[in-house]
Amino acid sequence: MDRESVLSAHLESLKQRYESGESEALLDAIDFCGKYKLVMPDWVSWHFSACYKKWADLDVKTLDEAFDMKRPKNFRLGKEKERIEKATNVFLDVLELSSLNQENMEKVAKKHGINRDKVWTMYKQVKGTEIGKGMFNLRSNSENLRKLSELKKGRKPS
Repeated sequence: MDRESVLSAHLESLKQRYESGESEALLDAIDFCGKYKLVMPDWVSWHFSACYKKWADLDVKTLDEAFDMKRPKNFRLGKEKERIEKATNVFLDVLELSSLNQENMEKVAKKHGINRDKVWTMYKQVKGTEIGKGMFNLRSNSENLRKLSELKKGRKPS
């Protein structure tokens, strides 16, 4: 897949999320377009303008209301940041493993004071994010380049 196809596919998935009721997908799309210097698709610009207009015309008190954005009840910002940071560190530790076997996963679990199942859960959560996919692909690409280099040198890749 070329770059344009990948970017378009991601925007399409954001559109589907938005249309299924995930209001934050609109802001994710705006952020995505900004990061990759993309022209906003019509659905993004139309919905953004409609939401912003509610706030600008004083139909609602806050931008949260205008964009239909709410944090879950009892949401704790500090705890959520802590959870995300820990999950990211677990993900990075798993990426450094030579193989994803139970013994290695136990080592990561012990290091972070969690159980092996939680390691898998955190790993999958971060791997599913845009950043996680990028880091995973970087690791995969560098691993493939290392193997290719060993093959070119006439050695069996490890």
